[in-house]
Amino acid sequence: MDSETTHLWTLLTLGPGLAAAVLISLNGISLILNIYKARKIGLPYLIGPVSSTNPFWHATHTKFNWIIQKYGWDGLKLSCLSWPLEHRHRMAEKYGLTEGPDWVRSRKISSAPLNERNNAVVWEKSIGSIEELLEKDNKDGLPTKIDFLDHSMSILMAAGLGTHYSGVLSEGRTYSSRQSLEIVIRGLLPLYLFPRFLVPKRILSAYHDFGEYMRSLVEIEKAEVASHENGIHQTKRSSLISALVSEYLKSHSLDETSEKTKVLAKPYTNTDVVGNLFLLLAAGHDTTGNTLKYTFSALAVYPEIQDWLYEEISAVVNEFGWDYKAFPELVRCLAMLYETLRLYPIIPHLFRHTIAATNLDLNDAHELDSRVPSSVDLPLGVYTLVTLGSIHTHPLFWGDDGLDFNPKRWIKHTEGQVPREFLQSPAPKNTFFAWAGGFHTCIGKKYSEVESLATIARILYSYKVEAVPLDGESVKETKLRALSVMEDAVISPTRKIARPDDFSYRFIQRDPQG
Repeated sequence: MDSETTHLWTLLTLGPGLAAAVLISLNGISLILNIYKARKIGLPYLIGPVSSTNPFWHATHTKFNWIIQKYGWDGLKLSCLSWPLEHRHRMAEKYGLTEGPDWVRSRKISSAPLNERNNAVVWEKSIGSIEELLEKDNKDGLPTKIDFLDHSMSILMAAGLGTHYSGVLSEGRTYSSRQSLEIVIRGLLPLYLFPRFLVPKRILSAYHDFGEYMRSLVEIEKAEVASHENGIHQTKRSSLISALVSEYLKSHSLDETSEKTKVLAKPYTNTDVVGNLFLLLAAGHDTTGNTLKYTFSALAVYPEIQDWLYEEISAVVNEFGWDYKAFPELVRCLAMLYETLRLYPIIPHLFRHTIAATNLDLNDAHELDSRVPSSVDLPLGVYTLVTLGSIHTHPLFWGDDGLDFNPKRWIKHTEGQVPREFLQSPAPKNTFFAWAGGFHTCIGKKYSEVESLATIARILYSYKVEAVPLDGESVKETKLRALSVMEDAVISPTRKIARPDDFSYRFIQRDPQG
């Protein structure tokens, strides 16, 4: 064997071991630096084998997450995105855990069409979609089933994009718009982590199809906006895509030498339009659709809550019909939505990152528990993970029944001869973050409330929700099985029921005579 071959063989033999040694050394240095930072901050800390922000870890660990949660140590459990779903406030009690001009512009543009006029459209489309689904599914007399993700997509397409969702494949496409969106959402990490030739073909096909769907919608909208500006169409459409396209056209119509152009962060591009459409479609479709799945699962488990809601719905519909004016009167339905998101937050974490040294005021928490410092100093580059499963159930905020499902906790009554119900959080301020909070509050909060309440009210007005028992199963056993399934969740990328086939419910038409 000549010297060159010997060197090559040595490199091939030692290369993987050397790379592993370098990786372990770098991780060790990072661990030491992080321990130093944690001690300097003064908060309790845990040591895990992998960073909780490692994207490759999150792309792979879900396959064996149940083993980690059952047998792993606390540091390993905390590296999994699903730990707040498993342990809620118990982990917090044990350890005492308590952006730029482009982002601002995108938020402003995206917020514009999410107004009362559009909310009325969301209400109307939600009612119509449910009536269509119920009529279609009930023709053969079988118990009705509803695909809430399909329902949510149809509302988004109508109110957000100003178009109709049929679910039918377009010529030359492998997937429908909804199918491609769902596959891309679940394939985000492989798309982000790996070169294209390593990404599964199914994800790449969906990625291509979704891009084509969005680009075709953008081109259609450009023509619509241009026809409005030329006086061909007198009514300007109020939809998400029209706002994004209008910004694109405005940004490209400015004189490059003008002062207004100079102050813009950068021109709005086709990529910006399609990217924002993807983010808002993914957020609106996945979150609201899965929220409704949890809501109706809970209703199937607690039939007495259905009766309580029906009492309100029937009174409101008798007065307002299915007009948008009924929305603010559905206080109990809103409490049902809030209680579902309190115990089953679809976005279980709020991620934040310090871009400068920051003093975090913890006075409110300190007043409730003296063990919590009144403030902590966070250095530059610290990632914080606000775990909603802890905050939403902690007995300090929600009482000893914080883990119980009880939407009535949100209801208060006005004083006077005819007391009226209104919604008010039973917990202190800043303890409910289903739509984030502060400057980062979700711009689609009202949109999701309108869609959810319209859906809940329209279904419960005509139908009861019934849990489907297994053969020989008692009512109590069915309830325990259902709750076990609802608790077993995965993050992909929002919260979803991990074993959806292990529990089902059906819709049974109400007796018209009551």
